[in-house]
Amino acid sequence: MAELLQSTYERPNVTMKTYDYAFRFTKEDDGWVITCRDLPEAISQADAHEDRIEVAEGCLQAALESRIRDDEPLPIASKLRRGEVMISPPAATAAKAACNVKLA
Repeated sequence: MAELLQSTYERPNVTMKTYDYAFRFTKEDDGWVITCRDLPEAISQADAHEDRIEVAEGCLQAALESRIRDDEPLPIASKLRRGEVMISPPAATAAKAACNVKLA
């Protein structure tokens, strides 16, 4: 029985697509400028250092959902470069992207 259960859960190598993109945070006099080189429309700003990640997540969510709504392709994420931070969208946005995938 244990062998049967074990074989039931064995899966071939499965690659799961994620929608994580590299963001850069640039310090300005009055806060932070937030950009994503793969999504030129994903640009925002944060007043406080502590808010940068949350603002970047919202920026990524808005950019991906806009592309999905407008039936535009989603760019393949570039590799992380020095000084960048990988940002993930909310799970619901990633699921929408996976259902509507048209990679650039």
